[in-house]
Amino acid sequence: MPLNDGRRVRTADPASKPTLTDTVHQSIRDRIILGEIQGGEMLIESQLAQEFGVSKTPIREALSLLSQAGFVEVIPRQGYRVTTISVKDVHEIYELRVLLEGEAAALAAQRAAPQDYAEFRKTMDRLSAEVEAKEGSLTALDVMRIDDAFHMGVAGLTKNSRLQTTIQRLLQQATRVRWTDPHLSPEGILAEGEGSERIYVALEQRDPNAARALMVDHVLHSKERVLEGILDPTPNQSIELRAHQARRR
Repeated sequence: MPLNDGRRVRTADPASKPTLTDTVHQSIRDRIILGEIQGGEMLIESQLAQEFGVSKTPIREALSLLSQAGFVEVIPRQGYRVTTISVKDVHEIYELRVLLEGEAAALAAQRAAPQDYAEFRKTMDRLSAEVEAKEGSLTALDVMRIDDAFHMGVAGLTKNSRLQTTIQRLLQQATRVRWTDPHLSPEGILAEGEGSERIYVALEQRDPNAARALMVDHVLHSKERVLEGILDPTPNQSIELRAHQARRR
């Protein structure tokens, strides 16, 4: 089913309707995360354009974004190949997350104004309400989005746009490895919320050392669970996602 006539209109309004590139990018990204597109598989612009019913332009732009995030790699004169994930990737990604997010928490504790914490509190409350409202329909992708919103919220308190962008890219690169995390469930995100709350308290108390230590511990625990999931995989998807994958087989 064509998305529309293939044209893409850019707008400066961040709340505007997603563009064709956004839609294609999100669809391919989710399929890679869910394992519907396997590591090592080739993605051809012309084939994807036909599948989505669009021109090659939004396909090319979407693949470029996926390449920047580490989901695919360019193979000259052939197309794009979906990258594979290894234990080495997990170590490298999380080493950077520990360094950058630990320092981001410390900076946030020193730089954020009272009104910034108030807005961040509203965001945390909204995310908690979403978890409770969705209950059994919450998917692993929802959980990762909620978790990312918390981490990007902390990064936003640093007032450092470059640091925010770098952390955002790291979170994107970590998406596929985090798919093995057994905490990607409604119960898991509620448990994670306790750690997030402790970080928030340290930030609000303007304690950079405590904020750094708590964030580092938070990220390292995530790394341990991911490695455990890779070495001893267990189902972490919601019933909804497992059913979705079964239909694709």
